[in-house]
Amino acid sequence: MQVARELPRLQSENGSAVADLSFREALGALAAPVVAVDGEPPSGEYGAAVQTAAELVELIAGANASWWTVAERTYEATTGEDAVSLERWCADVSTEAGRPFTVREGEIRRAAWIAYGAMPADDRPWPEEAVLTMRRLGV
Repeated sequence: MQVARELPRLQSENGSAVADLSFREALGALAAPVVAVDGEPPSGEYGAAVQTAAELVELIAGANASWWTVAERTYEATTGEDAVSLERWCADVSTEAGRPFTVREGEIRRAAWIAYGAMPADDRPWPEEAVLTMRRLGV
């Protein structure tokens, strides 16, 4: 809807260059990035957009890896010979993190690690998918 509101402004600023295009063509023209010359890094507004997107992709990948690391640590700390209770683990993690880490979160992450932990990291589902799957399974 934002584009629909912007189209009259674009038409007035660009005259028939936009007015002569169909709505789909106009959307395509507006969304088309400025392509860099081969071998040159993107620059200007497009280059800034590429840089921001790359940083966010890295941040998302890091968050995904961190989620699975916490799942693994939760599993390791709450199973086996030297295990602590899930309640104690979650309380200790909450205190250290300075934010809530609920028993429910701990249950889901531990179950997700049991289900997916043996898989190569690149083959594991995104955390959101793992959480939904664990909930569907009754965890």
